[in-house]
Amino acid sequence: MPLRTSGVFTLAFVAVGLTVFLKSGWFALPGALILGTWYFKYSFAFLDALVAGQREAPVLSVEMITASLDEFRFLVPLILCIAAFFAFGAANYFVGTVLALVLGLTMMLVLPAVIAVQGWTGRLLHSFDPRMCLRMARALGADYARMLACIAGLVLLCAAARAAPGSPLLLRVSVALYAWLGTIAVVGAALHASRDTLSERIPLIIPEISPGSRDETARARERWIDAMYGALRADNRDNVWQLVQERMQAVTHPLSELHWLYDRIAAWRPLPFPNRVAQEIITRLLAEDREGEALRLVRARLALDPSFRPLDAAQAQRLAQLAERWRDQGTVAALKSAFPAAA
Repeated sequence: MPLRTSGVFTLAFVAVGLTVFLKSGWFALPGALILGTWYFKYSFAFLDALVAGQREAPVLSVEMITASLDEFRFLVPLILCIAAFFAFGAANYFVGTVLALVLGLTMMLVLPAVIAVQGWTGRLLHSFDPRMCLRMARALGADYARMLACIAGLVLLCAAARAAPGSPLLLRVSVALYAWLGTIAVVGAALHASRDTLSERIPLIIPEISPGSRDETARARERWIDAMYGALRADNRDNVWQLVQERMQAVTHPLSELHWLYDRIAAWRPLPFPNRVAQEIITRLLAEDREGEALRLVRARLALDPSFRPLDAAQAQRLAQLAERWRDQGTVAALKSAFPAAA
């Protein structure tokens, strides 16, 4: 996986930082863990970008870290990697090299599926489900086999760097970081290439049993918001709207869910997404003859974005007529400017 300037700078910064921490003894372990956590978060931002069709690794930024403090997708791969690191050494000591190798191979087979599930669904929960990971591997098919082959090559590269006589710690750390980013790149490229197949076989939000309590509903909504935020950050607007549609199919009261969503994302940037949510709410309100609520939402949206308009001329005409009765000439003018037929 070739890296461009931004990716090289990020890798070099993290590699030097980790090397300094690792050479500083146990008291520097918290710093190493923090820097490693940042790198894992960065790698998932890269994964989101790849799934959206971008080809270059982003630059590690403070905004990228602070904006995703509530995202825990990176935890499972991080824990698996740490567990593999210590388990391999323990297995090699207690049961021999052969069984340790089996453990390492098993980890290598499982980890790409875990990353792929999280990269596609944006959900930590689904990566704990072995059936979902198996479903992902089957959906990727030959691409999954190619992923494993590339990852095996990266693992061999790490082993060669470690086995090289006199290899400095900085080199070994750099190669390991490069191998992890290479794994992310391989998985992200496979997801993007297979997105049509995956859209049919693995929905972005998988229907679940209706939550039995308010706490469970709140958690489900937060996961939904996190998934949409990740897709928006990767500029994957089609996936964002697909998340909304699938959530509407999975809940009992779609309009209430849309109102909740709009309250959360009304001021989000870029504006097209909250505008599209508002348009969907207006469409559903008009279908239920709740014109007054629809017009109030139009006015609120225009205050945030003067370019906002309903979905079509029929809606604009209906709302313009109501606005005229309310003597709201500003809203009338905005609706008629976009849809002259509403005049």
